[in-house]
Amino acid sequence: MQESIDNVDQCSRGFAASRVNADRYDYFVDDPFESHGIALQNMPRGGRLLDVGCGSGGFVSGARDRLGCHVVGIEPHAQRALDARNRGIEVYQSMLTPELLAQLGSFDVITFLDVLEHVPDPVSLLQLAKSALNKNGIVIVSVPNIAHWTVRLKLLFGKFEYEPTGIMDATHLRWFTKKTLAQVHDEAGLKIVNYDVSRGTWMPFYSTRPILRHLSKERRRKLINRLCMKMPTLFGAQHVCVSRVA
Repeated sequence: MQESIDNVDQCSRGFAASRVNADRYDYFVDDPFESHGIALQNMPRGGRLLDVGCGSGGFVSGARDRLGCHVVGIEPHAQRALDARNRGIEVYQSMLTPELLAQLGSFDVITFLDVLEHVPDPVSLLQLAKSALNKNGIVIVSVPNIAHWTVRLKLLFGKFEYEPTGIMDATHLRWFTKKTLAQVHDEAGLKIVNYDVSRGTWMPFYSTRPILRHLSKERRRKLINRLCMKMPTLFGAQHVCVSRVA
């Protein structure tokens, strides 16, 4: 991975009210309509998985436990890498480099879950990943949907405000629509074979706004899921795609 991802949490000054929490994404959610669950549904059982930017190991430990995958993580942030090791994950505190991939060998699945938005050159990362895939290997990517209706609504009123987490995370360097995500994959020599969106029912917006906050959690979930199915690029919180070598 590019050098900037190691220091990205330190580069949010002036964009976030306070320094972002390094463990803000330390979780695993196997809901079939959220990014982790969507990724798991597209992965083979017992496959060899490389999770790039594995953070504290939430997703990769879930893939190990649910699917019996042989998992390897790459995480440049020292504390997050240590936390992942404490979960029993084989983790390399490093950037993604050709030299490291030559050492690790090939993989059935390589994941970039909420990683590409943090780096200046996503195409280079995908090209590196492509070189480490087995014959029938896949790359799974999730990135925030900058065209989400909540972002559009704020822009309508002239607001583009960063937040500690979520779509407007203060450490994001790149912004993706469905079209730009496809362009990045094309440039990297990868063909998207499956596209979905996460529902984002966890977003604070849904539990704090009038009308929506008065709905039960289950009713909100069903409503958001229905809207995402009808208009995915408007209501989906994240783009989630599976790709193969073109």
